[in-house]
Amino acid sequence: MNGLGLRGNDINVLPVWKRGINGSGVVVSVVDDGVDFNHPDLFFNYNPESSWDFTRKTGEPLPGSPSDAHGTRCAGQIAAVKNDVCGMGVAYGAKFAAERLIANMTTDALEAMAFNFKFHDNDIYSSSWGPEDNGETVDGPGYLTQQALRVGATKGRRGKGSIFVFASGNGGLFGDNCNFDGYANSPYTISVGAVAVDGRIASYGEQCAAHLAVTYSGNSNIMIATTDVDGTCTRKHSGTSAAAPIAAGMIALMLSARPALQWRDIQHVIVKTAKETDPADVDWQVNGAGYHVSHKYGFGLLDADALVREAIVHKLVPSQALYFATEDHPNVEIPFGVLGRNVLDIAMHISETQAGQLVRLEHVTLTVRIYHQERRFLTIKLISPAGTLSILATERSYDDSNEGYLPWTFTTVRCWGESPVGKWIVQVSDS
Repeated sequence: MNGLGLRGNDINVLPVWKRGINGSGVVVSVVDDGVDFNHPDLFFNYNPESSWDFTRKTGEPLPGSPSDAHGTRCAGQIAAVKNDVCGMGVAYGAKFAAERLIANMTTDALEAMAFNFKFHDNDIYSSSWGPEDNGETVDGPGYLTQQALRVGATKGRRGKGSIFVFASGNGGLFGDNCNFDGYANSPYTISVGAVAVDGRIASYGEQCAAHLAVTYSGNSNIMIATTDVDGTCTRKHSGTSAAAPIAAGMIALMLSARPALQWRDIQHVIVKTAKETDPADVDWQVNGAGYHVSHKYGFGLLDADALVREAIVHKLVPSQALYFATEDHPNVEIPFGVLGRNVLDIAMHISETQAGQLVRLEHVTLTVRIYHQERRFLTIKLISPAGTLSILATERSYDDSNEGYLPWTFTTVRCWGESPVGKWIVQVSDS
């Protein structure tokens, strides 16, 4: 955290702490496999009133076994107290709640309850889990959970909106893409990826158009030190599982400095302050609003000091405007082998009248229903009127599904700040 790997490669939190901003007044709920809240590094920051075990239906969400260490490690990254035990959380003055949910098989109903549990008390929900990162799964929240995320984002925190932070996934070595993860791919969540100590995408990191930002995590040699079960410490926490809690801790610092921030304000501040990392990478693109954006890194690397400084002066955004384009293109075939071209182009025009009050874009979603015997060969791209390219679906060699997309909704944040007016192009290709 403090530059012990490569000088300058850290989350830049020390200036925030020195100004007395430590997360006080904020509660972060760790939605995971339970938390050892009796840990000496966690006990004094534990908030039992907004905690629950959805598996055992009790108010004590302790881990069920020594192997259920995931939640305890994440909680320590966020809110470990300022002492000499294992270390300090990013927001060491914040309180944390524990929601034990994923230790056993969960259900749509349980997930929905967890994400709306005590949503006027819990400000941030940190979730370091999702569908399997195996390069073949397309899965996400069920209907009830989708509605819970929407309701939480619009009604939680007494109308300012719950903040949902999700790990983007660890399937990079399998060619996985976080647009196939319906939690990280939701407009109501913040998808956080991981970079290694050198600022480059971690070996396991996934790319996608829904990425908002990245932060540091462990890799093969250097990992994250944090709390562990049975009152112990570990130096072996890694993956995007470790990146999401760091991001949640930084957001807690933002809310501690300015509690009035709404859920979309948090995202605007992230977009504005994220730092370009690995600038030589060819995937970086400047979108039509002037933001640098990448499928690997989102808008860049989170910087705690920049986030808090901007949070204090940020002008609150107006109410969200929505536009639904309902053009259907039924029974259109993807061309194959026609003069070497196997791309289906679908154009759609949005006029100023149609856009109405939608002046600047934030999240753009595309819902498709595609029948295909070998889904792994499909690529789906979206090109905005400003020319910004979003690769929504990528080829995946491990994906042997014959189901196609029946249906699936993709999200991109790459057009953030652009005007919606003009010609949009959807490209579907079959290699």
